[in-house]
Formats: sequence, C-alpha cells, structure tokens
Amino acid sequence: MESVAQTIRSPGSKLVIVILVAMLLVVPLFSVWLLVYDRETQSETARVSIAEGWAGPQTVAGPLLVIPYRAEVEETVEEGGRVVTRTRPGERELVLAPTVLALETDIAPERRARSIYEVVVYRAALSGRARFALPDDLDRYGVSREALMLDRAELRFGLSDMRGIERAELSAAGAPLALRS
Repeated sequence: MESVAQTIRSPGSKLVIVILVAMLLVVPLFSVWLLVYDRETQSETARVSIAEGWAGPQTVAGPLLVIPYRAEVEETVEEGGRVVTRTRPGERELVLAPTVLALETDIAPERRARSIYEVVVYRAALSGRARFALPDDLDRYGVSREALMLDRAELRFGLSDMRGIERAELSAAGAPLALRS
C-alpha cells in the first residue's frame, strides 16, 4: 500500500496524470471549436445566399453630361513598312460635370432571415437635381460650339451593381427621359 502512495506522489506520475487530464479536456474543447466553426460557415453561407437575391455594395457615380462633337481624329498606321499618320473626320465626346448638384438619400435597413441567421440589408432611395453649363473657354479644349451635337447629348451614371436597381426615373427640364443600361 505504501509503494502505491509513493508512486502517486512521485513527480513523473503527477506529470502523467496532468497529461491524461489535459488530453481528456481537449476532446470537449475540440468539439466546441468544431461547432463554432460549423455555425460560422453556415452563417456565411446564409449571408451569401441572401446577398445573391439582393445586390452587393452599391456605388453611384455621376451624373455626367456627355456631348458628342465632330472632330478631326488622327490615326497612325503602318503602310509599306512606313508609319503614316492620317487625319480623318470622326467623333469625340465632351464630358461635363454638373456645376450644381443637390442629392437627397433616404436609407432604410431591412432584416432578411434564412433559418436562424439574420442579415441586415439596406434599401436606398436617391433623388436630386443637377445643373450643367458649357465652359466659357470651350476653345481651350479644341471644341467649337458648332461642332457640338447637342441633340445626341446623354446623361450618364455609374453603378457598381445593376441588380440593386428596382425602379429608376429621370427627367430633364420636367420631361421624362428614357433610360438604358
């Protein structure tokens, strides 16, 4: 009996007991880690699934007024072993930023759920007014007023994800404008 008690008190046997207890505690710790990892993966899958039915992060750029104009276009080609530069009539675009721009944005958060997971998505409504003016020093850009094709002018906007657009309306001087992607 005395030798068993001495064996348990020896430093080597205490180390073995500590290692055995630590190994037993690793099993529930690993089980909890696996459960957390699984829930995190399912949460990410649910978030991606909800986002696919919605839209990604949205960036709206513009408006820009784009006016095509007639200009002489230089093109360089190789002809008979020589590089030749030719000038031909063509078109270019004059891009104007608004001189005055006032935007209003209304953002409303919405909760979307999939199983036990929730994701917050946002619905935004934008409205605004813009005023454009031709620059006084148009000649500095190599553009004459007579070369401008004002009947083909376009308002352009940049959007990072078209899936996020539910309804869009645009008007100029009170008249509705047709939109195209």
